[in-house]
Amino acid sequence: MRFPPIEPCFTTAAGFALLIASLTPLDHQGAKQANRNFYSHGTTTCFEENHTVGIKVLLTQKDRCGVDLHPYLEIDIREAPVAVRKDIVIGPDNWAFGCPSAKEPCEQIPSGRIVFDHLEGQTAGLKTEGHYELRTRRGTVEKGSFRVDCVAPCMP
Repeated sequence: MRFPPIEPCFTTAAGFALLIASLTPLDHQGAKQANRNFYSHGTTTCFEENHTVGIKVLLTQKDRCGVDLHPYLEIDIREAPVAVRKDIVIGPDNWAFGCPSAKEPCEQIPSGRIVFDHLEGQTAGLKTEGHYELRTRRGTVEKGSFRVDCVAPCMP
């Protein structure tokens, strides 16, 4: 049995599709990339739990300063003092959570890092800036830069 010839337009289109697919970079870890700088605004406060002192950073999409923060990322840093340009690893000591909405519970983010590029004061005040990269349980990576817009008072 003889097959009809393949149309030249089809072979050209298929060739271009293969070329484009081969030039598209693949993430070698298989993670899905989330929007860069999706959480670019920060609020900081003191982290005080069970006699552990540190910094709590809430990262949001917009400068909201405590008004309906969802969706947001919460990063609890238990290292003191916090150093500039030092990787703070998310794991057993420092925690991160993704909080998509008020109707859904926050989900712990198992790994990642946050770095303060500029740190204003010991409590990470205004003019504090940094960047983060967090890997969720679903394999997506949230990463971007942030600046602190609000400083919430610490509880006495």
